[in-house]
Amino acid sequence: MTDPANAGLSDIDRIRRVVAQYSQLLDDQRFEEWGDLFTEDAEFSSVPGGHLAATGPAAVFQGRAAIVAAISAVQRRLSAEHPVLHFGGNPIIDVAGRSARAWWDFMVLYLKAGGTEIAHAGRYYATLRHEDGRWRFTRRVSVRPGHAPPEDLAPTPGR
Repeated sequence: MTDPANAGLSDIDRIRRVVAQYSQLLDDQRFEEWGDLFTEDAEFSSVPGGHLAATGPAAVFQGRAAIVAAISAVQRRLSAEHPVLHFGGNPIIDVAGRSARAWWDFMVLYLKAGGTEIAHAGRYYATLRHEDGRWRFTRRVSVRPGHAPPEDLAPTPGR
């Protein structure tokens, strides 16, 4: 069954909606709804920085529950210091049946009393799967400038 909020939308528009919800639900700290954007078996990977700890080249979380636990803790900690805003550019989306890939650039802004600070920027690489009447992330990888993406990620398509 298709989610009524997505009735009449194409698959690409439904995925654009998921991409937009990703940032807005996270920033609004609506973590249960944000977590529902991921499949149960999803993988979340990010180049480490001040916001995520990692022992290797990236911080990696497996499964929806682990993703929500880790990222909600970071978001709560950062938001206690200052508001946080995730801004995503227009995604490029390729759909192949019940799976899809998406690429979009992002900025994470810290809204501080002295002015807005760009804390992080880079590109998201994502795979999605259509299940239970909606699109969900199966993998979301963030790569920041100066860091190579994992070799198994497809580059942004040229056409």
